[in-house]
Amino acid sequence: PNLVVIGYTTSTYEITKKDCTWVEAVDFCTEKGGHLVTISDKAEMEKVEAQLKDTDLKYFWMGGYSQGDTWYWITGETWGGYENWFPGEPSKKDADGTLEDCLCLWNVDDNGWTMNDQRNDLPSFTSTQGRIGYICEYETVAGYQE
Repeated sequence: PNLVVIGYTTSTYEITKKDCTWVEAVDFCTEKGGHLVTISDKAEMEKVEAQLKDTDLKYFWMGGYSQGDTWYWITGETWGGYENWFPGEPSKKDADGTLEDCLCLWNVDDNGWTMNDQRNDLPSFTSTQGRIGYICEYETVAGYQE
């Protein structure tokens, strides 16, 4: 029998403080049965931001990555439902020329939480250590019908 999803998919979010690479964060969320957070609209962004307001962290890995000029969500969702880039981003390369192809949510320069393309080895910098985390999203379907 074919199962048809009925109702809405709801998401819950888990914030974890950990100095890790984007690739490690992808694995951590997958192991727990979720995925790095994907943001589909402003309302979802506001839900995530509300959970970040009491944190002292500045960098959170999100479930986005780029190949060339194109951005993708790791879930296969269509990119572009919501974008909130930091001014001048995405830049594709760091100041030293290192590729920036991982999506990060950061809170710097009084701009609030904005999106930034980031290098995978973010925890290798003393200035970022202890200030990195990741956001796992767990999706639950309201119900099925045969």
